Amino acid sequence: MNDATTSTTTAADGDNAAAAASESPPGLSEMFINSTDELRHRTINQAIPNTWNDRPPLFEINIPSRNRPYLWRKPKQEHVTEQEDPNLLKGMIRKGIPAPLRCAVWMSNIIQSSHPGQELSVSHEYRTLAKVQVVDGLYHSLWDNDGSGNNNSKHNNIHRSNSTTRVIHKQDVKRIDFGNPSIWEMLDEEQCPGRVVLERVLYALHHTVVGGVIDYAPLLPTLASVLLGFMSESYVFYACREMCFHSNWFFSTSRSEHVATQRAFLDVLQKLHPQTYKTMKEQEATTQFTRAIFQDFFTSIFPEWMVFRLMDIYSLEGSKVLFRFGVALAVLYGKEYKERYMYASCEPNKYWLGLVDYCYSGSDEGNGGGLNFEVLVKKAYGVHGKGVRKRFRFPRRPILARLVEMEEEAYRTKQMTTSQDGADSKNKEDEQDGPNDFYLHHIEPLGLVIPPPPADPSFERVVPRLAASTLVRTKLAEWLPLSLRFSNLDLIYSTSHHGRTLDSFYRHVSKATHTIMILEPYENSRIKDEILVGMYASQAWHPSSRVYGDGRCFLFRIVLDDNVIKDVKNGDQKKDQKQQQQESKDLPTSQCWKWQPPDDLFTFGSGGSEDHEMLDSSSKSHASAQAALETFQISTNDFLSLGGNDKGGSGLRLNEDLTKAESSCAAGFNNEPLLPDAGGMFEVGLLEVYQLVRQMDGAPIR
Repeated sequence: MNDATTSTTTAADGDNAAAAASESPPGLSEMFINSTDELRHRTINQAIPNTWNDRPPLFEINIPSRNRPYLWRKPKQEHVTEQEDPNLLKGMIRKGIPAPLRCAVWMSNIIQSSHPGQELSVSHEYRTLAKVQVVDGLYHSLWDNDGSGNNNSKHNNIHRSNSTTRVIHKQDVKRIDFGNPSIWEMLDEEQCPGRVVLERVLYALHHTVVGGVIDYAPLLPTLASVLLGFMSESYVFYACREMCFHSNWFFSTSRSEHVATQRAFLDVLQKLHPQTYKTMKEQEATTQFTRAIFQDFFTSIFPEWMVFRLMDIYSLEGSKVLFRFGVALAVLYGKEYKERYMYASCEPNKYWLGLVDYCYSGSDEGNGGGLNFEVLVKKAYGVHGKGVRKRFRFPRRPILARLVEMEEEAYRTKQMTTSQDGADSKNKEDEQDGPNDFYLHHIEPLGLVIPPPPADPSFERVVPRLAASTLVRTKLAEWLPLSLRFSNLDLIYSTSHHGRTLDSFYRHVSKATHTIMILEPYENSRIKDEILVGMYASQAWHPSSRVYGDGRCFLFRIVLDDNVIKDVKNGDQKKDQKQQQQESKDLPTSQCWKWQPPDDLFTFGSGGSEDHEMLDSSSKSHASAQAALETFQISTNDFLSLGGNDKGGSGLRLNEDLTKAESSCAAGFNNEPLLPDAGGMFEVGLLEVYQLVRQMDGAPIR
């Protein structure tokens, strides 16, 4: 793979795949993996529809250009043959993946979503039998198969996930719920025969992958149970492992993030459909509804076949699917509730009972009078009514990421305030929060990776300088999203070692997803050499003609020597108070500027290329204004920047040789110039870029 995340676990993938292929008859290794039910032990019909294949390409369809309802671009010719087209893949999986192909396609979708920078052919290979030995070998190498404490199985020589990982004794396996005990209650009540398989998968994940790092991820057990309906035990482990390593795309990994995600969903619902939200609030169903989405993956309200259809889409598009389908379901049921269920019962939970009945009486064709799943898909992706293309006003993924982060910050602030005040009471909305996250009240400095001395003494050792200060790393930890606080800084680029050009910069950072750039101003007339400025980028820097990144990006300034500030603030005692206040006001302070969604975000919607949404003519002028607000990362061969404004300025911009920088107020960030007394322009001394890596194994966070 191209990603460093899997360098420790997939370095031998190519050799292993070749070995597996050599042991199989010619052509057999190219066939797709068949689905198998490890949870309920049901037989899966292996018949494949004509539009799908049992070997690459996954589908090959000749589509007239005038009849392409699930593609979002203009055809170049009258008849187009699509093979493994990403846009066509989205359209096909939204129409449903055939049951015998779900194991293959779910796995490749998860790999593709987890590693967006790698070639599609790499993720597509996980659909085939060529990868069976790799996946099975990884999983079996974790277990003590002979009871000796050493794994001597034939799979052990294929590869190990980590040479220092202790093998797992099967007698030590216990139930792990990751904050979702209801999953075991449901399976016990059902007397599900594959419970022990789920126990092993979750225990293996906790023991070898996420233990001590991810202890609260209530959606993870539910996802694993759904995957086991079509995937083998080893494949479910591998898929969940990838989702844990790239959890930002799939699910929450802390209590605060989980609560923030649910509240962000309610924010979106309230803004887009206030009457629907009001009805749900009046019926006291908000908590139950969000729990069904972000903990149960709709399993408590959808029939099983609908859950599988949802997983078809979720495996590729991630957590945003839950937002889209949750809002769409609330709107569709809201109309039905007023017409059918409001007066049909006097039960106190009639809203919830009606919702379950509405979903279970539905079908994929709408014949049962309940939920029509095809209509739900169209509603979720913005198509209203037959033949009418009225786009659903839904925030793009960068906006959602920032909304969740803002709710997480509010949750943290509230929890800290409650703890300090010693308050004993909680309102009903907070009853779901449970115990506080253990790190809410403690901000530890980010760790720092110190590279070993080079093997060749003639080579100079690359040593981090700008992040060496504990103050700097503590400030960065305070400003980062809570899910990234337990990470280390690993220096990947320094102008003093790697050259001062954008080409060298891109070459060293293009594979690093979460990066922090720190630079020292060459001159500062007010406080010389005592200020650092920089920016956090949520996506890998690379030359591009498009804006990328999301609302989690931020700008910052760090004042290194607080004593200098204090001395200047205290000043001469002979100065009057007004003069001292004016001087203190003019002094730069350590500060972070995060992106804030505009108040009218939901009024006009937010179209974007991600979902190929189209804006009507009445909102085009507003879309132009929104462009400046949603200017995050820009990087070309001539400059790179974060943030922008309608005058052409940037929150922080560097020229092609990284010697000069410019800073002005950026729309959305509402920052002050990072160096107020520099007139917007300043020269750059040392510049360093750090990527965030996991503390447990040093692998880059994706």
